[in-house]
Amino acid sequence: MPIPRKRCRDFEEPTLSKLINLQHILLATLTCITIGCGENKTRSAETPTVNTKPRQVQNQPKKRQVMLGLFGGYLSCGSNEEAPLDGTRMVRYMQAISTKLNKEGGSQPTHVISCFGLDATVVNFITSADPQKVTKLGVRDFIKEFGDLAETQTDADLHVVGHSYGGWLSLQVASAIRNTKPPRSLTTVDPISHVLCTPPDVINSLIGNPVKSTCNQAPADLSEDSLQDIAAVTDKWLNFYQTDANLLHSGVLNGAENVKISFPAAPLDPHTKIADDASVIAKVLELVGEG
Repeated sequence: MPIPRKRCRDFEEPTLSKLINLQHILLATLTCITIGCGENKTRSAETPTVNTKPRQVQNQPKKRQVMLGLFGGYLSCGSNEEAPLDGTRMVRYMQAISTKLNKEGGSQPTHVISCFGLDATVVNFITSADPQKVTKLGVRDFIKEFGDLAETQTDADLHVVGHSYGGWLSLQVASAIRNTKPPRSLTTVDPISHVLCTPPDVINSLIGNPVKSTCNQAPADLSEDSLQDIAAVTDKWLNFYQTDANLLHSGVLNGAENVKISFPAAPLDPHTKIADDASVIAKVLELVGEG
């Protein structure tokens, strides 16, 4: 017997409604499964499950800090009065050291580089903080200024190198700061006392007068006790010297590891050339590299 159309319509409408409701339930369930429901959904929005903070690299070594004191000898300043350090030997030392540290992944060194002009009582110097500014100070004032700068470099290894009058200056500096900022390494290259062997003393020798004895020996300004004090607080102290320049040469310094280098005899050339000797430069690079 055929079902009346009205009853068929009554049957279809609630069935369709149920199907729609079932579709909503399924959709809601899938949504809950995908992004979370109720409180969980809110917490998920407020607190991401994925950590978005950058991951820190563990155990990354800290770059070693280095400070250099590089002191040139008498008349080592260039002719450009506005930039007397440009192209000087100690600037070349600094560049070689910087290149080595860069290759080894170290930080670039802070530095103080000095030279002497005609007046041996005045130190011309630049610093890495302001390399274009040339400062001129008397020797004693420079030693104090350098000590103050070195003390601010609390985490840096200090390496000091000096040639001729600059070698003498290195000894004075090392003695002055031995209790506050002792050098990690000290390299004196044919050091000559600018007090006991003055420029007029050298000129007198050049014009035929007898050579002053203190121009042919290591600086004697510091006592033996002072030299031993420097040696006691310095990890490595090398003293390079020669005796082939008959007008100007240094000698053995007690407390240092003394290295004599030979050159063809000449009035002054060996004293100048020793600072450019490959073995001296290589040893300076090695000392700084060792840290």
